[in-house]
Amino acid sequence: MYLPEEMRGHNSTIIFIAINDETGHLISFSKDLEARVWGVHNQRCLQVCHQFQEFDNIPSALYYYSPTSTLIAGYLDVGMLEGFREDLKTVAVVSHEYPLCGALYNSIFNQVVSGCNGSVVSVWDIETGQKAIQFSHCHGEVEITAMSFDASGRRLITGARDGSIKIWNFNNGACLKILESSYNAEVICFVLFYNNVLASGWSQVIAEYRDLSSKDPNDLIPTYWGKNIHEDDILSMAYHDPGIIATSSFDGDIILWDIMTEQVIAILNATDVDFSAQYARLYNKMSKKPVEGNMVKEIRHSSKKASVSNQRQNNLKNMGESKKPRFGYGTNNAVEKVIFLEKREKSVKTATLVACGAGGLVQFWNIYGGGLIGEFNTFYYIYKTEEEREAVHVLHSVTTCKALSDNSILVTGSSLGYIQVWDISSFCVDVLNESKPIKNMPPIISSWRGHTDAIISIDLVEHKELIITASLDCCVSLWTLCGRYIGTFGESYIWNLNNIETRVPTRLQQIASETTLQTIAPKVIKTFSLLYMTMAEEVIEKELHVSEEKAKTNNEKNDSVPIEDILKACKNPKKKPCPPIKLKVRNSEYGLSVYSHLKCPELQPEPTYSHPLSGPNNSKRNKKSEKANSCDKALPKKLITEKTLFPNTAESIK
Repeated sequence: MYLPEEMRGHNSTIIFIAINDETGHLISFSKDLEARVWGVHNQRCLQVCHQFQEFDNIPSALYYYSPTSTLIAGYLDVGMLEGFREDLKTVAVVSHEYPLCGALYNSIFNQVVSGCNGSVVSVWDIETGQKAIQFSHCHGEVEITAMSFDASGRRLITGARDGSIKIWNFNNGACLKILESSYNAEVICFVLFYNNVLASGWSQVIAEYRDLSSKDPNDLIPTYWGKNIHEDDILSMAYHDPGIIATSSFDGDIILWDIMTEQVIAILNATDVDFSAQYARLYNKMSKKPVEGNMVKEIRHSSKKASVSNQRQNNLKNMGESKKPRFGYGTNNAVEKVIFLEKREKSVKTATLVACGAGGLVQFWNIYGGGLIGEFNTFYYIYKTEEEREAVHVLHSVTTCKALSDNSILVTGSSLGYIQVWDISSFCVDVLNESKPIKNMPPIISSWRGHTDAIISIDLVEHKELIITASLDCCVSLWTLCGRYIGTFGESYIWNLNNIETRVPTRLQQIASETTLQTIAPKVIKTFSLLYMTMAEEVIEKELHVSEEKAKTNNEKNDSVPIEDILKACKNPKKKPCPPIKLKVRNSEYGLSVYSHLKCPELQPEPTYSHPLSGPNNSKRNKKSEKANSCDKALPKKLITEKTLFPNTAESIK
């Protein structure tokens, strides 16, 4: 016997094996109610299914129906595990050949604009998912690292790794303007207010371009402010009316600026914050006192920031200049994204600034003197055990977030590819003064894994309740707000937003959890269903149909029946069948007592009979009965005479 290789994986005895000849897969089932799918050619486990854990006992019968790839198991109940074939010709669909840097929705043209590190910009039709136009070599051979629309929404602004900034007509791919830059550093974020543009990134300063509509070249020369304030790279920037911007950096600092005076309003950092001295870190905006660089440095944890900065510099040296990380991996301090909740009340008790970053943290800040009001960890919902949380706490983060315009819903994306939708309508609103921030999570609406790599941007289509996500896995995908998958831009499939078909992206079919599959495709992924539930529903429907027909016929026939009789009939309980008789067979030396188990009734008393001749008028029938009974019963003594015994002899003697 030749044994080429053993396939190991089951932890208990295997009780069933089947082979699908068409796909070349082997299906095995073990006593611990675990089903595994193996590749016969490569001797590897392809999938593990635990859906049969609902059975209380080991199935007594198993059958595999290969035409539909269905495994059927039965004990007291019958369960079916339905398999869905994957098209062997299907390849992973991608929107770009290189990792994405962002994807934006344009409400004016109803299009999605995406850019990648290959210096390519693509424009997509959101109604069908098909590409409208694509233009390449936007910044030559340099990667695109940031994207945004201008204030009018008709022009696209892109930033590159070398610090260059360009303005485009994205409908025809024409470059309209090139903005100068004095820093040869990556541009990561933009802020637009009125007709001005603020850009920042690894230069650690803010570049302001005034009046982009001006034709004067001198108006396109930037002014720089905020030097020597941030000690590490700026990762995000957000605008808050009136005239306030927030910048976040790799070392965990969130700095609030007054645009008019270009001065610091406040510095926020939740790392090792002493909440008794928390308000000392907040400056009063109304005072508008200029802040010098040395004053800012005094209120920062300089030693901790230096260690974080040194740690990052060492990491970058080891990785090389061309492979610098886009996100703050390897630190517990980086703030990847900041946004303002514009519709909230501007008071000390309500959080208006949301910051997300390393370790899965989402923080809610009050910029009017309230400090950190609340925070929660998004990974606590995904990972249930402390070991799993600790494993991802350092290496992964919440990379981006986006809120609805009414500030009721917050959508977050993580470096693990997870998308989560939170209800923040009442989170950190009108909070009482407390010494510590709120740690409870807001209600979560949905959570699923949408990509195989980090999500770098999220945009919302509010009037259609859609989510647009861009990831480092080279995909731009479209989802409903509840998590249903619509499609990936660039695939051959043409979707219809008015009639969304339930599908699963190819990239997730092998790695997605059951919760993710049920979220993005609730109708297709019916991995496990009990057969008796369907049968019970059919039986109930038949019984209801029969009862309705009987009721109709009874009403037609028995319209005159009194209601009292009908009610009495309904009150009669159903008669239960008698239990079977327990046999008590007795054996003897002569044989088996066959009738010993029969149940015999008790004997009734013998009835009394009157003599047929005692009546005055006897009929012929009484005489016949007298003859019939004369042999069975003795007559009374007083009636026994010579005449009665020998009637014919007595007449002959006479």
